[in-house]
Amino acid sequence: MIRFVPFDNLPLHSIAVCHPAIGPLAVVLDSRDAVVRVEWEMAPDVASVSDNAISWELARLFKGEDADIVVSPRGVTDMQLSVLRAIACLPFGSVSSYSALAETAGFPHAVRAVATAVGRNPIPVVLPCHRVLPVAAAGLWQRSPLKLFEKPSLLGHYTPDDALKSRLLQYEFNLKKP
Repeated sequence: MIRFVPFDNLPLHSIAVCHPAIGPLAVVLDSRDAVVRVEWEMAPDVASVSDNAISWELARLFKGEDADIVVSPRGVTDMQLSVLRAIACLPFGSVSSYSALAETAGFPHAVRAVATAVGRNPIPVVLPCHRVLPVAAAGLWQRSPLKLFEKPSLLGHYTPDDALKSRLLQYEFNLKKP
């Protein structure tokens, strides 16, 4: 379960975690161990993968298991927070379209604004914005997900690397298969 707490101007520290599909990530936490942001580039002071309660919970989350994660997104608007809450509800190994996410977040007529909020997610992978796809790709995922992996350009943009979105989705798809 992902729980949201208000952002407080608390001291921050980074830990290193390793995602099975994409490798090491720097996870920035506040003093409550709430995830504030995820950074793709490892800072020099985050040398090795951390071994503590939050890193174990993140490892569980990355394997599609139930995990207790607290997040505190920094610098987001109320609309962005609504979108991030909707993203947090997307089940492991599934996808949603931007338009369906806009509906869920309460902004059915603001699909572009919702897509912008998805693109500005400060806590990617933990808040799985990689599971949000253009409507045609989301439909193809329901019929034949393997075809999407042959054409990753259909998946939409993903910061910092479009191929990363495909790798994350493939990882979840393969792990979720019976």
